[in-house]
Amino acid sequence: MVRMKSRFLLVTGLLVLSSLVASAEGLQRIGHTTLVPRHSNPDDKGMYASVIDPTNGYAYFVGNYLVKLDLTGPLPVQVGPALFTGQFAGGAIDPAAGYAYFPGASVKRFALGVGSAPVSAAGSLTLSAGNASSIVIDDSDPNPANHYAYVVCSGTRAKVVKVALATFTEVGSVTLAAGENSFLLNPLVDTRKGYAYFVGSPPSTTAQVVKVKMTPGASPPVRIGAINLDTASGFMDGASIDTMHGYAYYGTYHSDPSVLGKVYKVKLEEGDVAPTLLGSIDLRAGEGRLAASVIDPLNGYVYFADDNTYPGRIYQLSLNGSNLPVEVGYLQLQGGTSSTTPPNGTTIQNASSDSDLPYGEVFFRTAVFDPVRGYAYFGQDSRPNQVVKVQLATHSAPQLLNLSTRLRVQADPNELIGGFIITGPDAKKVIIRGIGPSLSPSISDALPDPTLELYQGNTLLASNDNWKETQAEIEATGVAPSNDLESAIVRTLDPGAYTAVLRDKNSTAGIGLVEAYDLDQAANSALLNISTRGFVDTGNNVMIGGFIIGPAGGPSAKVVVRAIGPSLGNFGITNALQDPTLDLVNSNGVVVRSNNDWKEFQQAEISATGLQPSDDRESALVETVAPGNYTAIVRGNGNTTGVGVVEVYLPQ
Repeated sequence: MVRMKSRFLLVTGLLVLSSLVASAEGLQRIGHTTLVPRHSNPDDKGMYASVIDPTNGYAYFVGNYLVKLDLTGPLPVQVGPALFTGQFAGGAIDPAAGYAYFPGASVKRFALGVGSAPVSAAGSLTLSAGNASSIVIDDSDPNPANHYAYVVCSGTRAKVVKVALATFTEVGSVTLAAGENSFLLNPLVDTRKGYAYFVGSPPSTTAQVVKVKMTPGASPPVRIGAINLDTASGFMDGASIDTMHGYAYYGTYHSDPSVLGKVYKVKLEEGDVAPTLLGSIDLRAGEGRLAASVIDPLNGYVYFADDNTYPGRIYQLSLNGSNLPVEVGYLQLQGGTSSTTPPNGTTIQNASSDSDLPYGEVFFRTAVFDPVRGYAYFGQDSRPNQVVKVQLATHSAPQLLNLSTRLRVQADPNELIGGFIITGPDAKKVIIRGIGPSLSPSISDALPDPTLELYQGNTLLASNDNWKETQAEIEATGVAPSNDLESAIVRTLDPGAYTAVLRDKNSTAGIGLVEAYDLDQAANSALLNISTRGFVDTGNNVMIGGFIIGPAGGPSAKVVVRAIGPSLGNFGITNALQDPTLDLVNSNGVVVRSNNDWKEFQQAEISATGLQPSDDRESALVETVAPGNYTAIVRGNGNTTGVGVVEVYLPQ
């Protein structure tokens, strides 16, 4: 009973910080580049299509002209003369082969040009199914000879035609289901898993997402299934795919400008299973006609730009894990030279005789994201055509990347109990390890046969004795225990508080180590803090808590470290450590800061964090540390012993 009560005491103490979520830096407008030549018609044949080659640092935007842009400088720089092509509604790129493809009456192919070489026409393909409306490319095979395009040809029951790009010929097709007739904008592709997603549009009765399997060799594509996004008809004119987490996001473009913009979230589902609709959210008043989108799964945001807001805006939405997205805010872009703007939602010519646009940066219809450099580029449907560069939001807050505690593990109730919190909207994949035998020969009395349990609240989520017995995925993490008798658990955990309990299988005492590793630093979540309880002995059997601050090269972090003892008596711990001391040590073995009684040196700083201990004899310290490895050592003052808790917090 004592063991159960003390385990939940640990979780309760951690829960008070569960709302501390790493913050994101805001969006920043960098500037725009005006493209030449300028079209002579006031309807500038706006840029509805764009593709990007982030590895080599080039983007390609097309209105009536196809323009190559060098992205490596402060602002995009046009490379060579623009190529007159006519307008396209979408496109796809095959950087390894050196071509871009755009659908229309035929599929047009253009050579990207190596380095500073401009784009050039490289042929066209007329499809047997008729006019092409949407296109994606499967370039998952590193050999360009095995790359294929999947092209939708709209009609009464549209067809998806497969094109071998090496020979630029048709090799097969699949006819879609009844009612799946019209496709134009926002095809998405997951090349790693081998599926394409095409979104239907009016005159279909509803917007539909159709999942198509991309097949090897000359095998024709396979229709997997479809999902209706809503009961009302309407265009989806802005979409992004998160292949990292398995979702797609679609934004609405309604003919009535008073209708709020809506963002749908679709779960792509694994394997040959039709996608499912998670739901949708409405944006705020005046936020509609979402017509361009990019996504940054690494930092956890999807962005939609609008078409008819003066000046234009880019809306930022948190991906929010498995839940519906949440609108964070918006970036308003540069205004124009006119002191009077049209009402939002009204289309009006943004024409000018020079590079100054009367209504500013407006009418966004296409966008690309450069994950290598962290910028997005939005193309305008206005005269003159401009491309706006935006710095996307980043999660730069420090994280705890690895948490560990070592001490002498004894029988119940003096086992090692470690608690940790996952914060943020996304689930996080972690590995928890229970280490003992491999500590020998450095540790003479290592725990001989550790067992491990993982709890959330009172619920046992998983347990393990010998790690090789139950979980093949442990070895794939690269941090499997080195001894077969040691324990490990790999789980993807939702945000919340968790507890790991380490014991010996035969109740034998010995030095043991419990560890938690972040296996998914790209997730929009973090290990925020750890709290570990156990029996603090003397000599080599003191409590040692280790943690790593990351990312490497990132900003410094303010940490609060605490050593708790006397106040544990209030929770039924009869042998609590009565006077803990605390040392914070860096990776070079240098003591960064020490403390005995917390009020001695940093009382005001510690109190300001809200993490001050409740007993004056307990220890705490605040320190700003650079990314790296650190150790917190808890001892009993005067070589006293007893049950203690070591805690490490990132008070964001």
